[in-house]
Amino acid sequence: MTKETQKKIMSRIFGLLLVAGLIICGIVMIGSMNEASIGTIDGGATTMDSGVADRTGGMFTLIRPVFAQEMQEVNLTFLHEEAGISAHTNVGRQINLDRAETAFRTIERRTAEYIIGSVQILGKGEEWDAHVFVHGDGWMVAYYHRDRSVSKIVNWGNLEHTNLEITLNKVATAVVAPITSIGFYNFEFPTAQNMLIVTDDDTFRMKIPHEFIVHERSYSLRGDGHHHWQTSTLLIGGQNIGNAGGGATTLGDVCPWVLHTGAYHTIIRGGHGGRVAIVLTYGLQ
Repeated sequence: MTKETQKKIMSRIFGLLLVAGLIICGIVMIGSMNEASIGTIDGGATTMDSGVADRTGGMFTLIRPVFAQEMQEVNLTFLHEEAGISAHTNVGRQINLDRAETAFRTIERRTAEYIIGSVQILGKGEEWDAHVFVHGDGWMVAYYHRDRSVSKIVNWGNLEHTNLEITLNKVATAVVAPITSIGFYNFEFPTAQNMLIVTDDDTFRMKIPHEFIVHERSYSLRGDGHHHWQTSTLLIGGQNIGNAGGGATTLGDVCPWVLHTGAYHTIIRGGHGGRVAIVLTYGLQ
């Protein structure tokens, strides 16, 4: 590929990234500029606004749902007490709770107004179930508990849709109410403004700007080996952060001093194939 072609590709990337208002720096070390990447050509460091943090991945704005305040006012505080990362929607019509109930694996609580329970994600074990709140007025919220890493939302089967989005769509199908939009919010970190997901299947570098107030750093590591002993590894700055056997996914948090702001960090996915996602929950100073 010529340098002129590379410049044209990077120009298109810059145009997309400047719209989103998020700063991310890095270099994807795969030797090819045929796909959108964070980083630069010929090793020169570049700062970019990013809405697409990598060839697969992106930035999500975190917005508190309107009904959350209404729930607090009537002493329905369970979301604020137990929920972490969440996806929410309003289908714009009344929801038949009997229909909604058919989408649940288990029901934890049901009243005349709402249902709370867990919903299975097709092809995944019970440990991947999302908690779901459905209100007869049209609100639906899918969430993972705040003691789980935010990276649990990464869906390696289809990176265009998070596990929480898939869950909401399953319930919407059951109640025959199409979803027009989905918002995200982290109840554990109410001041967080954004969530960034960066994914790759190889080595890359990233830099978190000083302007970020990072509430959580987490990872998802997918092992693609054919046998459980064919292990994939995640290394950050030379430190082993996690391992995943073939066909398994490992989740966890990354310590702030390992992935701190203001410096480049080398993220290595080693071992027998696989993919890694780095997920940041943050605000801006």
